[in-house]
Amino acid sequence: MRIPFTLPVIILGALMAQGVFATLLLSFRPANRTANRYLALLVFFLALWLGDAFFRVAEIYQQTPDFYFLPIYYSLAFGPLIYFYTRTLTEPDFGFGWRQVWHFLPAALQGAGYFFLQTQSYSFRRDFWFHIHRPYTYDAELILSLASLITYLTLGWRQIKAYRQRVDNYYSSLHRITLNWLSGLHGVLAFLAAFWLVEAAGRLIWAYYPATPFSAISIGTALLFLAAGGILQQDLKSVAEALPPAEPEPSASAHPVDAGDQAALARLQGIMVDQALYQRQELTLRDFAQALDMPPREVSRLINQGLGVSFIDFVNQHRVVAVKARLEAGDAVQLSLLGIAEAAGFNSKSTFYRVFRKIAGQSPADYLKEVSKRALGPADP
Repeated sequence: MRIPFTLPVIILGALMAQGVFATLLLSFRPANRTANRYLALLVFFLALWLGDAFFRVAEIYQQTPDFYFLPIYYSLAFGPLIYFYTRTLTEPDFGFGWRQVWHFLPAALQGAGYFFLQTQSYSFRRDFWFHIHRPYTYDAELILSLASLITYLTLGWRQIKAYRQRVDNYYSSLHRITLNWLSGLHGVLAFLAAFWLVEAAGRLIWAYYPATPFSAISIGTALLFLAAGGILQQDLKSVAEALPPAEPEPSASAHPVDAGDQAALARLQGIMVDQALYQRQELTLRDFAQALDMPPREVSRLINQGLGVSFIDFVNQHRVVAVKARLEAGDAVQLSLLGIAEAAGFNSKSTFYRVFRKIAGQSPADYLKEVSKRALGPADP
């Protein structure tokens, strides 16, 4: 077998080799081990899919027709794999079970079909190509793969949206690491889907079948991004675990509570102030519940129903009160606004300004001006 060493052959061969190498690295990397199993399979299946383009440009199909219908096509698994990768990183308690197996049945049937064809004679496969695959299933496979990828990308975006809401409520820049990586990951796969859409349109409308399919170009790009990005990520699951559990929507106003809840609320407020727990920039509901020696759900219920706010709004209210107290005391003479905010528990300037305006109804700078005016006393007539 002779393989021409052209630029496309070298590029596709290198991409496939990198895909296999990245699969091994992701499979044995301790950080994000469970999630990386999905990503490793996705990278491996992308590398296998590139084999079709490699066999074309390397003229292997022309020299060895038995390479047709090799079981290297698992495009119906692309969508489910990225979806479960996303769920594993954004839902620390998520575990793959039998109820999720059906998501991979189409990919299993896809692979089984190619394994079946490999067991048949060359004449059978040749007839299948000309009478079934080329006129019908060749295009149908691409369209079904495209539809599957778009469907699961949509489900993944919904997961990211829910995670984004938790991050925004938590006001933590640390958790945006996961958010930015997953957003970028879905963006790259949306780019892949767009290339597939172009290829599907070319096939169905203009009967255009390029020597190197557009899908191969997009898959190569996606493979590079997924392989490099997945290997470089830190332990993202521990980042998600640091977020407070998703809370129920707080009441529009505080509900009447019984005497037991009133005592618990008084203790809750007292510990937050006395121990200045709000000063901890990464304070979570779980941490606060441990300080109270109470279940997190019970603490969340007390705050939501008794005070009519979410846990993070409860914490930020104390932070804003602390900032106001220091501004009233004249600390702004020696410290910057950002320094005072960080001491109160805020972890960034943008977070501080957004939260302060939300709770106080004005910007920190405007509030400081009012404090300065009051300190000067009424203007002389």
